[in-house]
Amino acid sequence: MSPDMKAPVLPRGYEHESVLRETEHVRVSVARAPKGRGRVVVKVLSGGAPESTRNLFLEDVRLRGELLHVGISPILESGPLAGGAFYAVSPFVETTDPHRWISRAPSRRAAEFIRRLAEPIAFLHERGHLHGDIKPSNLLFRAEAEEIRELRLTDTLPRAFRRGGRFGMLVGTPAYLAPEAFRGEEIDARSDLYSLGVTLFEIFTGEALFSGDPVQLARSHLLTPARGLLPAGSAIPKQVWDAIAALLEKEPADRPASASELVEMAVGRGASRPAVVVPALPPLVGREEIVERFRAWLESEGKNCFLLSGPRGSGRTRLLRRFVSDLRFEGRSVVALAGPEGEAVRPFEGARRLFEAAGAEVPFLRAEGPDRPKDAREPHLLRSADDEVRLFRALRERWERRIREMAPGESAPVVVIDDVDRFDGFSLRLVAFLALRSRDASACFVFSRAEPAPAAGQDPLAELGARGLLRVEHLAPLGPGEVSAWLRGALGSGAPADDLVAEAHEASGGNPARLEATVREWAARGLIRRRQGAIVLLDRAGPLPPGAAEPQGRIDASDLSPRRKEVTGAIALAASPRPARFFERLLSVRAGDFPGLVAPLIERGLVLREETPRGDIYSLARVEVRDAVEALIPERRRRSLHREAARLMEEEGSG
Repeated sequence: MSPDMKAPVLPRGYEHESVLRETEHVRVSVARAPKGRGRVVVKVLSGGAPESTRNLFLEDVRLRGELLHVGISPILESGPLAGGAFYAVSPFVETTDPHRWISRAPSRRAAEFIRRLAEPIAFLHERGHLHGDIKPSNLLFRAEAEEIRELRLTDTLPRAFRRGGRFGMLVGTPAYLAPEAFRGEEIDARSDLYSLGVTLFEIFTGEALFSGDPVQLARSHLLTPARGLLPAGSAIPKQVWDAIAALLEKEPADRPASASELVEMAVGRGASRPAVVVPALPPLVGREEIVERFRAWLESEGKNCFLLSGPRGSGRTRLLRRFVSDLRFEGRSVVALAGPEGEAVRPFEGARRLFEAAGAEVPFLRAEGPDRPKDAREPHLLRSADDEVRLFRALRERWERRIREMAPGESAPVVVIDDVDRFDGFSLRLVAFLALRSRDASACFVFSRAEPAPAAGQDPLAELGARGLLRVEHLAPLGPGEVSAWLRGALGSGAPADDLVAEAHEASGGNPARLEATVREWAARGLIRRRQGAIVLLDRAGPLPPGAAEPQGRIDASDLSPRRKEVTGAIALAASPRPARFFERLLSVRAGDFPGLVAPLIERGLVLREETPRGDIYSLARVEVRDAVEALIPERRRRSLHREAARLMEEEGSG
């Protein structure tokens, strides 16, 4: 254990209850949150942790703070502690043993457990992220009777898990790592799925798939077939064990291609929920240059005030949160607050909030009447500008004393005020006074406001601008290219179709808040789908994404190979869209080979591939294809395919 972790270290206001687990540099505790918010989990990273460990910790905090999903344990609060330590707070869950819960009714509960656990994994993968450390101890599970109340992932390793490494350089838990991680090969979503398979085996059986020291574990994951270890005669349905066996294949290509495909294998068609979901905090897009200019300003000499201005919904608050997050990750002291809500702002309310956010009490900042603060011991009658200046000087002494206590000898604290234009006049003048006259620039100020940059003579911040102490950034609307990037980050894998981008840009006017609301509504109505690698809006997409189909008219399929004619004929005989697995069974094609067979047909516009929550499905692109291809397949073979297709469809219907 690191020397600085011997005693429980918690952020101010949290009351320690017990230690859940600890390593050399990380302690995870249960604590009582301030203001009666109940029990929480506080994870503390020691100040002496290596840079690699610190980076992993902060990446997990950032990912779980931005990509919110009901199946991912969120970060409620995070920040620096004394001595270079860092903390993150997440909800406390009174957990249930998943093995015991499933074993009471395995035939029903095993498949439901897989479905619920696959949802957040699919959510991460669709957005280009990996979990990186899926294992039973990183699941939070709670059930009551037949109902799963909570099933959440926690503790991700999103970036470090991109590539395996030499033995001894692995990131993750060896007992759950995929074979390719031990081989030092490229890591992708299928590596997460292998770890999921190991986790499901352990939860369902109550025993580890492999055990031993790291060398023995590496040998087992690389060489020992998992299928022979699956239990025989289990009450868990065979199709569930078949799905787990597929997850545990040694080669990534032999595993399910996605978490949604896993659910289809284990539970059945249509069991997955829609995969096109907008996260609670969509990506911050179109503001990267401002972030870079903010960082350059923060590192410059003579810095003082930074102002973000833009209309409501332009992303000012999101951008400020990004600033605060980055600053706290770097160990800077931050005082963050927002202007008072409501139209009728009480006198001195902004000043009171400012001092309270910094942890300093100023009892005489209480309003008695519209213009007069009063202290129980000494009244402050602001009858003139001189009275106000004298009060400002007294407040400045308290302010600078508190700032020195927050960061003695370190970088100047940063004061971040959202919606500063909601401050009352007294408070706004005080903020300008502190920013303009603080000795040695003891604190930097960052503001946001809905109004344009302050004009001279009309605003207390104007003097800051006149003296060159105020850097102003105006948030312009997002352009079409930025809307496209926003859609890609919010909706997951796939390139947004031009029609979707144009419609979203027109509907939102480039305003991020309206863009989010519009896309969230489309997703909720099921209007956003994935087709042939593109994200499309159904009422604008037509039968195919633009340019994917041949001109309408006669179809010439005479140059197709006999095998591809047969593939197209099989799709025609299926009558309705079907997954690759259906056609692989119909045509006796090895599992995983069908997408390669059908790819040239998709490129020619003969076949349509559509991405759905249950996996890719295939159908004819146009009616004309049916007659053209059926004429080129021998009648006897056509009848045979027709009978087999009917049998498979009947089998699916009865299943």
